[in-house]
Amino acid sequence: MMATLFASLAPDTPGAETARRLVAAGRRESTVASYNGKFQRFVTFCTMAGLCPLPAKLATVLAYLGWLSEEDMVHHTSLQPYLTSINSAHKDLGFEAPAEGRVITLARKGFGEIEAAERGVQPAHTALPARVVKQILIMGLASCDILVVRRCAAIVFLFAFFARADSGVISLRSDVTVSEQGLEFVENGKNLERMRPATLVLPWGSGGASGGGLSVPALMQRYLRLADAAWATRGQARAVRELWRLPSDPRPKTPLSSDIIGTWLVQCLGDCGVTPPLGQAWTRHSMRSGGATAALAIGVDPFTIARWGVWKSFNSVMLYVDPLVRGCEAAALFFRHLLKPTAEQWELL
Repeated sequence: MMATLFASLAPDTPGAETARRLVAAGRRESTVASYNGKFQRFVTFCTMAGLCPLPAKLATVLAYLGWLSEEDMVHHTSLQPYLTSINSAHKDLGFEAPAEGRVITLARKGFGEIEAAERGVQPAHTALPARVVKQILIMGLASCDILVVRRCAAIVFLFAFFARADSGVISLRSDVTVSEQGLEFVENGKNLERMRPATLVLPWGSGGASGGGLSVPALMQRYLRLADAAWATRGQARAVRELWRLPSDPRPKTPLSSDIIGTWLVQCLGDCGVTPPLGQAWTRHSMRSGGATAALAIGVDPFTIARWGVWKSFNSVMLYVDPLVRGCEAAALFFRHLLKPTAEQWELL
């Protein structure tokens, strides 16, 4: 895509190479990789069908959706990134986005209806309950196995910060600090500009820094100490950048995939003996929605939820929360720090 965008410029054009870097830096590497792979699949289909991928017609995109449905390898719930990659490629080159509008919406709905009729109704991806995350928190604090502590800490961490799996898995060791104030995390999100980071602080809670107690900072402190010690034995403490990387991991030069979060979640659920209710599924996306849902359930206002979870669009938050979930002690354990005192409470302070 980059070569096509700058095809009209000679290689020695002043500023051309820097311009390429500017455009490339405008998207996170994980986003670029995802878009490139999915758009290449569209190009492969167009080449096979003798159709033009750029600029593509609406009918071409519809035929592509039909092909994906026939291929039976992409679920209805995973369609959006495929369409977004097509739209993004077109907009980058100044073309109208062909994969949006009423007809595309109808085709997507039909994709889901046909999938349900032929495959059966798939379990709904739902929010991970706070009570389950509390069990994972307790398990992580009680374990002496660094691998168990790591996967528990990762699930609890993503839940507590409403983090995406793909953003959370690329967090750096330097992004996280446990201090007297609590767990400090430099925000890291695909939709957050690198030049405008801010630090979120999750306080210790009633146990305090000395007692630790049942808290997210206590679990992260435990994991960081174990991880730092493991790397120190290799003499590589300063070389470690990835937060969740351990020296026992295979392929040390390959970044951890967001898929590993789903694997760790399944392992944690198995260790806790917990399964989702009938018709529901908890996946690597369930921590972000689970955290936001739990916070809303105890009365945290949606604006605070949007800010804590780094949602640019307030309306996007509504896609992640389930307003029918009721508050509980476990939800308060994780998110009472986001509550604001009422006017009456201020008078008593």
